[in-house]
Amino acid sequence: MATFEIDGVLPVIPTPFTRDGGLDWAALEALLEFAINAGVCGVCLPAYASEFYKLRDVERRELVSRAISILNGRLPIVAQVNHVSTAYVAETARDLEHAGAAAISVAVPRVFGLPERDLLRYFDRILEAIIVPLIIQDFNPGGATVSLEFVKSLSGQHEHFRYLKLEEPMMSGRVRSIIEETNSAVGVIDGCHIGRFCHSHISLYQLFTFNNCPSSKECCAVSTARAFGLRAFSRALIPSFRDCCVCLPGS
Repeated sequence: MATFEIDGVLPVIPTPFTRDGGLDWAALEALLEFAINAGVCGVCLPAYASEFYKLRDVERRELVSRAISILNGRLPIVAQVNHVSTAYVAETARDLEHAGAAAISVAVPRVFGLPERDLLRYFDRILEAIIVPLIIQDFNPGGATVSLEFVKSLSGQHEHFRYLKLEEPMMSGRVRSIIEETNSAVGVIDGCHIGRFCHSHISLYQLFTFNNCPSSKECCAVSTARAFGLRAFSRALIPSFRDCCVCLPGS
């Protein structure tokens, strides 16, 4: 079983574009080299901050494959695979794992109001296709996100379901419940704004931060810091700090 852990800064790499809308491979290499020099623990792409929704399917795969080739084992890569098709996600996740991705991240498909039994089948098929850790991202503004029973059920069936990213306010109670009910098997990533929502987490969990990455195109990069004290370090490392954070259980 793979042992990938989020243990430091993990930025989402923006997709660099040329003026005509093509992918700028030289700029991608520069971004990845910057990440290495900054001392991060890994990188993630193509996620929302990478503007994955502007990319064709073939471009998404090529972006991850090029990043794996450029890094050549110097940093682990979390490959983000967002799509409503279960078969597409399972096949792509498996291919990217074989290509060298250290973990897979998938957003909950929220195009339609699917019941949780269907979401469980969706993620069960994806988890059956891979052995590296899975991060599930659930961003559903104004709507319900996955329940504690969903998390417990999926975690009980697949030990490589390792992280759940939620983006909603005042969720310290939910975080506590998930950590306790899964015996810390599932870490919770909190994407809410620190100044507005997340101060209530600080006494309960280690605090992680989201930051901008330079050279982005209409987007910010995402990072996680190993402890609350690294928020100041992140401000110094990447001056264009944005007030966002994530929380994971303390070790």
